[in-house]
Amino acid sequence: MTDGLPKVFDSVVGIGSQLSFGSGWVAHANGLIVTNHHVVRYLSQVKIRTRSGEEVQGRVVYVDARLDIAFVLPLVPLALPPLARGDSRKVSPGEPVSAIGHPYGLDYSLTRGVISATKREDRGREFLQTDALLNPGNSGGPLLDAQYRVLAVNTRSATLSSIGLDLAIPVHCFEEALNSMAGPAEEVLKREPRYGCGECGAAIRPEETRCKVCGAQIPYLDEPLYPPPTWIQAQNKAHRLLLSLGLQPNTISVGHGIWLLESKTGEFLFSIVGDGDAIETKTQIAMLPARNQEEFQRFALAANDVATGDAKLSLRGETLELSRQESVRHLEPEAATRALKEFGATAAKLKAILRQSFQAREPLPFGLDRVK
Repeated sequence: MTDGLPKVFDSVVGIGSQLSFGSGWVAHANGLIVTNHHVVRYLSQVKIRTRSGEEVQGRVVYVDARLDIAFVLPLVPLALPPLARGDSRKVSPGEPVSAIGHPYGLDYSLTRGVISATKREDRGREFLQTDALLNPGNSGGPLLDAQYRVLAVNTRSATLSSIGLDLAIPVHCFEEALNSMAGPAEEVLKREPRYGCGECGAAIRPEETRCKVCGAQIPYLDEPLYPPPTWIQAQNKAHRLLLSLGLQPNTISVGHGIWLLESKTGEFLFSIVGDGDAIETKTQIAMLPARNQEEFQRFALAANDVATGDAKLSLRGETLELSRQESVRHLEPEAATRALKEFGATAAKLKAILRQSFQAREPLPFGLDRVK
């Protein structure tokens, strides 16, 4: 059955939250979008991309970390039709379903399957199990019944997905919260998301490192339970450095041991390498120009020898990146702060040269280059 499918595609969007990427779907006439918490993490704003290619900022207005649900409202109206919802309580094993999303950045991919089981539980959370293939990038997209009504939100469970099970969060688990967001967009935008501990549900502040009630680590995003001691040492040093810069590590976290620093000169990823032997700082300089690409690449190679110091330029796809690694053993706030400033100055200089001399294109924000 394909009747109505093109309209369903129009109501599915890409969500880019810096390093991560995922999917979402329009749930209300006011433009409200449903996605996963692990897609938006603890960021206040994310980028939304429609099927037509339009890109707008969206504000996170609701988060349920335990259930892994988040609601985002576009700051600019998109006029996308909301998807109809099915009854996720009445679904039975064997019923046909479809999943739409952006697996590995491949936009608007459709997979089909059946409901394998209902009321699967993991740490007190309820899921629908399906054999419709889900991959990274499907997160937050809709799981649809035969009439293309939304039954659930596609996600992954750390304990169950490791053995190859694809899971989705039934709509009835968050329907009350969703219905409370159906009002005028200007009223919904005034709401600030309230965060809850992923283990016990107690209210938390995202800048805190542990829940004050149960002691669970924050952010709760199914991260590895037993990182090596060297990794923990690197994380502690990175946290101290970020705090010395006046930054709250959890509020700028965009991945496991990865933080996004924003400045007037651009975005910088600050991340732990491997088991914690080094910290890497990375920024995007420019995208390949439409012309003179060979000369552009020759300049980049020459700059590595004479202009970048201990930082190095490399080409990832069509994006030129500047990166620098420093041993965790030698990572001290004063020296690291000075090195970050020097790194930013080098990046700004290279950006100016490449745009003036080669008309190099502005790079996409981290993460959105993977939502196509």
